[in-house]
Amino acid sequence: MSLVVHTLLYAGFNTRDQFPFVWRFLQYAIVIGFIPKAVSYLSTRLGIIKTIRRPPYVWGSAKYEEQSLLEVYGGIIVGVAVAVLFLYAIFNPIYWGVELLHQGEPYVLNGKYFVYYFKSHRTLSLTAEEYKLLSLYYARATSSHWMVCHLIALVLLHGSWNTAPNKSVELTKQ
Repeated sequence: MSLVVHTLLYAGFNTRDQFPFVWRFLQYAIVIGFIPKAVSYLSTRLGIIKTIRRPPYVWGSAKYEEQSLLEVYGGIIVGVAVAVLFLYAIFNPIYWGVELLHQGEPYVLNGKYFVYYFKSHRTLSLTAEEYKLLSLYYARATSSHWMVCHLIALVLLHGSWNTAPNKSVELTKQ
C-alpha cells in the first residue's frame, strides 16, 4: 500500500491532503509492523517463551538441509530491494525537502495557505496553486521511508515464519 500511495504522488495525486487518514495510517503502520517481531524477541529474551534449538550439525550425523534456488535468489532480490529503497529513502527527502522546498512545510490555517521555513523561522503566504505544488513536494519528501521500513518489517516477519516449523516452543511456568 505504501508503494502505491507513494507512486500516486508522482502521478500528481496528493494523498496527504485528500486522504489524511490513509496518510497517518501509513506513518503509524511503520511502528505497528515491527511490533510482532519486538514482542517475539522480548518474550524470548525475558524468558516468557523458551525456544529449544536444534543441536549443531556434526559432519556425517544427518543430512544437511540445503536452500532451494528460489530461496537463494529470493534472498538476493530482497536484499537488493532493501538496499535500493534505503538509498532512495535517504536521498529523496534531500532532493524534495531541501532542494525544492528549502526545508519548508506547507499548511492550511483558516482556509489560507502558508509555508513555514524551519531554517529561517519565517512564514509566508501562498496562493492555492503554490500550496498544491509545495504540498505535493512535501508529501514526496516525507513518504519515501515507508517502503523500506515496511519491507524490512515483512522480511523480519517472514524470517520468523520461515524458522517457526524448525523450533519447538514451551511456555515456562512461573
